[in-house]
Amino acid sequence: MDDAADAISGGGMNFDLPDEIRMLKETVRKFVDKEMIPIERETRNGHKLKPEMRKHLETKAKALGLAGYDVPREYGGLELGLIAKVTAWSELARSIALRRHIRTERQPDPVPSQ
Repeated sequence: MDDAADAISGGGMNFDLPDEIRMLKETVRKFVDKEMIPIERETRNGHKLKPEMRKHLETKAKALGLAGYDVPREYGGLELGLIAKVTAWSELARSIALRRHIRTERQPDPVPSQ
């Protein structure tokens, strides 16, 4: 059997997320929908996140267990790894609340001081 036929018949690779990462994704999605999107226009001061907004969002995220998902267990985290991190980032990117300032035109690199 060739690879394509093998994949179709069920012998292929499984690209589904593990349950713990799928649960993380759902939790982050709900957090973004309920906590970030409604306030995203008020969170920024220029290109920086307002300190009071950062504190508010960090407190809410910690209460939901979203802090430390990529931190090793020996340091108190969940040690879910890179796929969990990228999955969470992809959900967080749905809101502009945490986005950094993006330059629309190429700025010259700063000249190093001597």
